[in-house]
Amino acid sequence: MEPTTTNLPATTGHDALDGLADLLPQVWQDVVVDTIREVHRAVADRAFRVVPGSQPIKVVHDGVADAVYGTLRMAGTGAKTALRAVVRAGATTRDPAMLERSRGWRSSVAILNGVLGDLLDEQRNPLAIQMAPRVGGRDVRMSREGLAAAYPEATGRVAVFVHGLVENEESWQFRAAERGGTYPELLARAGITPVLVRFNTGKHISDNALEMADLLDRLVDRWPVPVEEMLLVGHSMGGLVLRGAADIGAASGLGWTGLVRNVVLLGTPNEGAVLEKVANAGAWMLATVPEMAPFGAILKRRSAGIKDLRHGYVRAADWAEQDPDGRRSRTASDTEPWEGVTIHNIGATITHDHTHPMGHALGDLLVRWDSARADGRPWARSASVTHVGGTDHFGLLNHPVVSDLLADLTMGRPPTT
Repeated sequence: MEPTTTNLPATTGHDALDGLADLLPQVWQDVVVDTIREVHRAVADRAFRVVPGSQPIKVVHDGVADAVYGTLRMAGTGAKTALRAVVRAGATTRDPAMLERSRGWRSSVAILNGVLGDLLDEQRNPLAIQMAPRVGGRDVRMSREGLAAAYPEATGRVAVFVHGLVENEESWQFRAAERGGTYPELLARAGITPVLVRFNTGKHISDNALEMADLLDRLVDRWPVPVEEMLLVGHSMGGLVLRGAADIGAASGLGWTGLVRNVVLLGTPNEGAVLEKVANAGAWMLATVPEMAPFGAILKRRSAGIKDLRHGYVRAADWAEQDPDGRRSRTASDTEPWEGVTIHNIGATITHDHTHPMGHALGDLLVRWDSARADGRPWARSASVTHVGGTDHFGLLNHPVVSDLLADLTMGRPPTT
């Protein structure tokens, strides 16, 4: 049944504004100033090398340049206090909660977390997203009272939706008007309560998997009515988080794992994402040219969550004690098969036929078909595999083929696709 925002805690934008004031000077210092400085230094070094007897001039030049860039960095430090004062002054003339009520702001925060979420979390920046179910653009309190208030018509059948990189819970509304509804609405009409979870996609997938396993355990324990069945739906990175959570849940004996019958993975990069592999190669190539190396350094600043997508890491052991930007890194280890659960691997290609050379090479533009179907992986041996042709990665967020599959699952029928 459809949730409501009744009695949910109020949200203010003051912390978010402070977080923005903290972040902007750091971006100025670490990205803008440092990049210009390093490019300047590389160009100058090359020029001085070809001019005989220029070493004394170079020493003076470097000293002046370092002083200038040092001053620019200090300006960023001083700007933090000034920015806080400015944003607080602006907050007195308008309600800061307007930020959280703005879908554009919420989307921007989701993108920021995807790109820099690990840094935001490490620095305890208020902009760092905390994993939580969401209703009406706000976090749901994970207490019995909070869940009862958010889901007043809760049923014993629950569907948990987990979004992908740089997305949020509102991503499931993609093309809602065009398609005549969304997956959560479809399931709600069938008497299944949709729970849409938002999380910080810039953190390591393994860290999010650990949090997800705990969240699902608390959700079942504090749900307003006894949970009889749980359906899990993950898009892209969200599918990896669910796989990791299931692995942790089964190993820890968490009860919610026994309530799951079906897991739907939409465009999940089980064997890695094409775009992250390209980004890794691009950063490495840029680093080989001194004048371009600073731009390679910017590319290397992409979040831990993004880097995990290179091979589809879901366990901490996959990325621990290795260089995430190295040209050679180990592939993802296999999660354990989930007994009694049917996994539905759904992948897309931009061509109608996945054997088409372009479709085979590009997949859905972010994830290749072979990666989405995870053919030959032990955990996926009994998986149901569905191909969606003629669409891209985000098209899987709302597609008739997926809607039909979900409808079949709600009725207990085997998928017809």
